[in-house]
Parts: sequence; C-alpha cells; structure tokens
Amino acid sequence: MLSNVFEPLVGFDQELEARTMLAESWEHPAPERWRLRIRRGVTFQDGVPLTPELVREALLHIKDAPSEEAAQFLGDVRDIAVAPDNSVDIVTAQPRAILASLPGLYIAKKNAASDFPPLVGTGPYRLTAWKPGEQVVLERWPGYRGPAPVFREVVFVPVPDGAERVARLADRRGDIAYGIPPEAGPVGPAGVRFLRRPGLTVSYIGFNLRNQPGNPFHDLRVRQALHLAIDREGLVERALGGEGAVATQPVAPPVFGYDPDVPRPRHNPGRARQLLAEAGHPRGFRTRLDLATARLPVARVLQEQLREVGVELDLNPSEKDGVYQLAMAGKSNLFLIGWDCSTGEASEFYEFCLHTPAGRYGKGNYGGYSNRTIDEIAETNGAILDQRARRRLLQKAAVIAMEDLPVLPLWVRDDVYGVRADLTFRPRADAAVRLADVRWLDSR
Repeated sequence: MLSNVFEPLVGFDQELEARTMLAESWEHPAPERWRLRIRRGVTFQDGVPLTPELVREALLHIKDAPSEEAAQFLGDVRDIAVAPDNSVDIVTAQPRAILASLPGLYIAKKNAASDFPPLVGTGPYRLTAWKPGEQVVLERWPGYRGPAPVFREVVFVPVPDGAERVARLADRRGDIAYGIPPEAGPVGPAGVRFLRRPGLTVSYIGFNLRNQPGNPFHDLRVRQALHLAIDREGLVERALGGEGAVATQPVAPPVFGYDPDVPRPRHNPGRARQLLAEAGHPRGFRTRLDLATARLPVARVLQEQLREVGVELDLNPSEKDGVYQLAMAGKSNLFLIGWDCSTGEASEFYEFCLHTPAGRYGKGNYGGYSNRTIDEIAETNGAILDQRARRRLLQKAAVIAMEDLPVLPLWVRDDVYGVRADLTFRPRADAAVRLADVRWLDSR
C-alpha cells in the first residue's frame, strides 16, 4: 500500500523505534491486551470520521485475509474490540510482543463518496489515478490533520531497469529513485546526489530440503559445502560495488534478535570439495539457480565461485515474482531471494520463513525446513515480557539456523537512493519513501 495515502496504526522512525500514527497512545494494560487510543478529529478522504469501529473493521479485514502478508502479525489475536474513551483493544490468547511493531498494518476503508478510488485512507495525499504497471498519481489532500504536504501532485512510476532510473534522474524526468545499481558508481550525475544507508534486507540462497530423488540439498554436507565455497566479501565487492555487508545470519544488525557473536562465514573451498566428496559428489554436480533478473550480476559471481568446487549453476532468471512462484510450488531446488524484517523483529523471519509450515506459520518456508526448537522459539518468544530473555532466545534461533543452514545468508545490501540536488531527503530504515520526508532545499 502507499503509505502516503493509507497511514499505519503505528509506524517507525528512521532508527526503527516505534512511534504512534493514527493511535494517539499505545498502552499495554495486561500481558494479553494492547490498547490503542485513536486520535480524535481525523477523517478519511471521503469525509467519514476515523472511529474505533472503523479501525476494528480494518484490522479484522487484515486478520482474516490469508493473502495479506501482514495477517501474520495478527495470527494470535483472539479478539479486536471497541473500548472506552475512543480506543480499540487487541486481545491475544497469550502475550504477543511483536504487536508493539505494526508497520505493515495500514488503516483503509471502502470509499463512500465515489467509485474511484475504491479505498480511501487518512494520509496527506489521495489517489487520483492508478494504471497498474505504469503509474500511480497522488494529489495533495487539503483535509489532512497534519502540516500541509509540500508538493501538489506526485507521480510514482515503476522503472525495473536500474540504469534507466539513473537516466531519468539525470535528465529531470525523475526526482527520487530507489535501488540505484552498483554500476552507477559512488557519485551521481550532474544535479543528482546518491544517498546511502545500511539496509534491512538479507539476501540469501534457499534450498529445497525435501528428501527427493535428484535433490542433493537434503544433505547437510552439501549445504555446508556451498556455505564454505562462497566468498561473500568478494561477492559484495565485485557484484555490489562494495555497497553492502556480509550477512552472518538471517537478519540484519539493526533487527531485534540479531546476534553479534555469530562468526563471519569462512571461505574454504578446499573443505567444501572434501564435504562434497563425503556426500557422494566427488566430481561435483550441476543444478539450477532460480532468481530475479535484477540479481543476475550477483548470480554470475556465485556461478564462478561455486564452479571452483565442482558445482555448476545453470542460471534461470525471471521477471517480477517468478522465482517465488517456482519456490512456492516446490519446483525450485535452489533459489536466490531476500527478506527484510519490516517490524524490526527477528521473530518475523523465524515465524514466516523457518517455522514448519502449519497454519499461519511458515508461509515463506519454501524449502520445507523443520526444526522443533526453531518452531518453539517462533511460537513462544512473543509471550516473554523480559526483553533481554527474549533477545537471547531469538539469538539462539540464529545460531541454530547457521548450524542447520536451511538458508545461506549472503549479504545485507545498502539502500541507495538518487535524489535531485535541490531536494532534501533522509532515507528511512524501513526503506519507505514518505513524502513528508522530502523537501525543497531552498524551503520554497
């Protein structure tokens, strides 16, 4: 969703600290109950006042929609009830610490005023045009409760090619671009600045771990061999232009539950070849790596590095979400994808990506990994109110993940933006581009 149109109930600032948005206060009166006091005087863009009843309706819609990725955050919710003093209570079956971080839960409602847009929010801009795959047009909304937005109209245009994004900045067809490719270099073209900050997305190789004929990755020794064969520092330098850091575990350093004591991966091709021989592959083997087309430069470096130990990768690039479709269907033995913990919580990754697929858990566990301890940590850490104890539990999950290697964390990519020189913009930890964070340099 466009965060400039649909405001979240709770948001994050640049350093991943919780702050209220539509909730005036965020209280925790009981271990199983969170109370949100809704801001008064806020209206939707169709003129309907924001009420606890509408907040409840929006949250129930998210909770009961299996297709909504954000539904995982409300999986343990037993009840959402209108409470006294313009409030909403979220009641869980047990304490649920991750509820303190709800950046993906945007409050919207059906438009009561017209057929378009079908949904309205309470944000500073309203949607005036939407051509899927082409552009989204936003217009300043005069009824916004906060300061008036700087820009009258804003157009978002999806541009898949990184070089084209830079070209649009250079000739003034664009003002801000996200995901500047490494080949663009450290300095922007004339009239353009490049801004960088450490990102949250950990890119990793995922495996099909099922014991099937012709699948070598069911064997831990094979996964260990690939782990040792990859020179991650060389990968970051050569394929990413140094714009990133080696990943030591499935979550990035700013995320709650990251373990700074997990050692950096070692590059040891000799030991990798030995492990492959022990696993019955003395001459290596050939396999297909599924990936998004944008990751081809990285995949070619991986192809070169793994060839040194006898593993030959056939690269299978696809556009949009093709790699995820293959992985979800169980048709990929090896896939290159990524995950960012947008909540700032490591529990998110273990619940969604490593928990044994069951009910609301493990929807992103494409390889069929199953570990009872990981499952228990994912299910129970949210009930621990002592944050130090909870952090230790999540760090234990990181250690187990790096022992079992259901995924191979490779790198944490820097978020790189291109910005017109006459604009100011401070990148956020969650990579959201909020128009409230963009200003003219001369304060016009």
